[in-house]
Amino acid sequence: MTLLFGSRTQADILLKDWLDEQSLLHPHKLQIHHYLEHTPPSLPPSLPPVLLLPGRIDEEAIRKVGGGREGGREGLFGVVFVCGPPPFMAALSGVKAVDKSQGPLEGVLKKLGWKEEEVYKF
Repeated sequence: MTLLFGSRTQADILLKDWLDEQSLLHPHKLQIHHYLEHTPPSLPPSLPPVLLLPGRIDEEAIRKVGGGREGGREGLFGVVFVCGPPPFMAALSGVKAVDKSQGPLEGVLKKLGWKEEEVYKF
């Protein structure tokens, strides 16, 4: 499993120590890519399976982990779970419907070829 985890700063990463520990204990089962919106002048070095990366989760980040399905090509995973503030959700997957159902798939994940039944919005 590959987890793309976006935070404003390194201090804002929820459960960072536990997540990183799990990834280090199970490197072939869990890889974590922490994306930091605000990075220190010198980002500490990181090695797989836990990476600290500058920027936000976007189309490029998803493509880097094999997350595109254009033309029927299978990516590295079979389901995508998306959680975040409304602008992030709108850009990545589309927002949930007013009645709190999943709503239509939109945004980057639709562009990359994912299907509604493969994307779950929290």
